Amino acid sequence: MGEKGQTRQLCRRCFLFLLICILVFSVDAQELHDGQKYMGLGRRVKSERHIATDDYIHFYQKFLSGARGSRCAMYPSCSNYGLMCFRERPFIEAMVMTADRMIRCGHDGIYYDLTYEYGYPALIDLPPFEPVPRSIVYTSQSYVLTDIFPCRNYVDSLRGFVHHLINCHHYDLALLEIERLSYFSPHFPDSLLYLQKLLCYDALNREEEGIFDFSVYQSERMKTDAAVLLQVAKMYYEVGNYRSAIDVLNRINTVDKGILYRNTVFKGLSFLRLGEEAAAAEQFSIVSPRYASNVDLYSLNIQAMDDLSHQRKKKPWLAGVLSLMPGAGYFYDSQPASALTSLLVNGLLFYATYTSIKRENYGMAAVMGTFTLTFYTGNILGAIKGAKRYNERRIDACASVIEEHNHVY
Repeated sequence: MGEKGQTRQLCRRCFLFLLICILVFSVDAQELHDGQKYMGLGRRVKSERHIATDDYIHFYQKFLSGARGSRCAMYPSCSNYGLMCFRERPFIEAMVMTADRMIRCGHDGIYYDLTYEYGYPALIDLPPFEPVPRSIVYTSQSYVLTDIFPCRNYVDSLRGFVHHLINCHHYDLALLEIERLSYFSPHFPDSLLYLQKLLCYDALNREEEGIFDFSVYQSERMKTDAAVLLQVAKMYYEVGNYRSAIDVLNRINTVDKGILYRNTVFKGLSFLRLGEEAAAAEQFSIVSPRYASNVDLYSLNIQAMDDLSHQRKKKPWLAGVLSLMPGAGYFYDSQPASALTSLLVNGLLFYATYTSIKRENYGMAAVMGTFTLTFYTGNILGAIKGAKRYNERRIDACASVIEEHNHVY
């Protein structure tokens, strides 16, 4: 081969290598805000030690990301995700996790929660070792209202004023007024007024404070009131402590049909969130009809559970086996965009490795082989996680429908 032919071959290899790098580092991973640090909500990274990969990722964030003029569709961004993985996990494991993220970035958004932590809508996808803080998950604004009743005396007037503040969405002021009444008249706040206090904590997204107040400071009389217990169970449910919600609901003893119905709804939802679908279906199908305010509401709950039963769960082990063919596992998980990306990326990497070996360019083959093995393994582990993610979203969709029907906000 002449000198010009060797030069052309070298150029082709360099171009292929650059193409692979572009795919590896920017598979739909728009990184305008790569320079932003992960907000550190929840647990910070265990170690702030300097590692070699930091230099490469920071170089990309500083000089390449902004020049590309786009931004990442995920939170944290792919480069920040990589920083977290390499600092928390061994090098090989971090490589695989980062490869899986790059394959999934920006795809199949129905399986992820939404956040505005970067100032624009982004899909929440933290590494598996990092819990997702409730505070970063976007939820539409909901308002808490309370009853209105005629005031006949001074005590009723005080209660009426608190109710008025709540219905005007002045929850901070209502909570302050309740605390004032509790301070100056320790025996005045009854279970009704204390229920309004819990409603304020609920409306202000301070459920943990409400639960703590109930657990530590309240009398036994308050802790046996059915309406108060129902509200406490709701707050346990909202913070994701479903077992405690069920324990509180089991303590409710009342003949009030409205409270009994809400009791069964929250108990059914709690079982559902725990993945105990049979127990949830039993709550909605057997107990609820006795107390439902109307047949239509009961039917809607039953229909939602029937729809869930017809949606088959994905098997993580099967997704992993199918992923031996790159992308097949993601396709099984009903994530077609991630499946196509996995197939293309792995296919190009396999081809680059093969051609490098065929041409006896073993240095390039080693580099491409490393990328190939990393993305291939990431494709398998990502599909397994994708099956679990699908099952979680399947339950979440059903629970959200029942919550909407029963005005659980």
